[in-house]
Amino acid sequence: MKLFSAFFAIYFVWGSTYLAVAVALKDLPPFLLSGSRYVFAGFFLLIWAIFIQKASKPTLKQFLNAVLVGCLLLACGNGLMTWGMQRVPSGMASIIGSTGPLLLVLISWMWKKAEKPKLFVFAALALGMFGMVILSSQDALMQLKGVRLWDIQVILMACVFWNIGSVFSMDADMPPNPFLMTGIEMFAGGLLQYTWAAWEGDFSRFSFAQIHTETYWAMAYLIFIGGIWGFTAYVWLMRNANPIKVSAHSFVNPVVALILGYFLLHEPFTFRMFLASICLLGAVLMLLYHNASLKKALR
Repeated sequence: MKLFSAFFAIYFVWGSTYLAVAVALKDLPPFLLSGSRYVFAGFFLLIWAIFIQKASKPTLKQFLNAVLVGCLLLACGNGLMTWGMQRVPSGMASIIGSTGPLLLVLISWMWKKAEKPKLFVFAALALGMFGMVILSSQDALMQLKGVRLWDIQVILMACVFWNIGSVFSMDADMPPNPFLMTGIEMFAGGLLQYTWAAWEGDFSRFSFAQIHTETYWAMAYLIFIGGIWGFTAYVWLMRNANPIKVSAHSFVNPVVALILGYFLLHEPFTFRMFLASICLLGAVLMLLYHNASLKKALR
């Protein structure tokens, strides 16, 4: 049941967070939005871990590792994703996010010296890259008002940072209590984004009077459902489940985000976005199939 709940959180709940971010961005600057999301979620988790669970004090190395992972995943990952979504529709952002398993394979191979990918895996990577070319082509951007190539590149950079943090976290010395570990990561990532928000002048442009009711609901959803439940589940799964299966949340998230964005926010879904989706999600399925076949052969 615990495993099912964790996978449900990252497969389906995370797909809906793209919609919540798109709603909140109407009233909140990006780094202030994403920073608040994780500062508050991290604060609640730290209170729970320290005072309710009586978690043991982490070593300095464990604390610094958790801070580093939080900055990579949440500030450089989710923070840059949120910045890019100021102009990029939530469905399109989720399609770019589906490059996760492809990036995970490459980063694990090039950085952690994992086994060299087979030809089949390189074919999946090539298909995924072709999908990104379709998505970021000049013709595709002309169909989406206000979207720039730079916005897509920033979101892709966010995916790279997210997967670097994910690979590092797999075997890093981290606080043993999952709530304390996640709380440190969230609070650190949120504070870094507050620094960026101050640099961008987000605080001076912000006013509570400009916030609509739906933004409060969206932030509550991002903090408690997408943040505390979803991210805690992801951190736990990365250390207790197959990382390829975990990163395959990138396959389900775009489907959820595209459906919600199209029907609830009336976001565009162009033919080129459809072709890119087929290429990127097909590449992820190829990776999953390869991983399952390899496991079966080794039994």
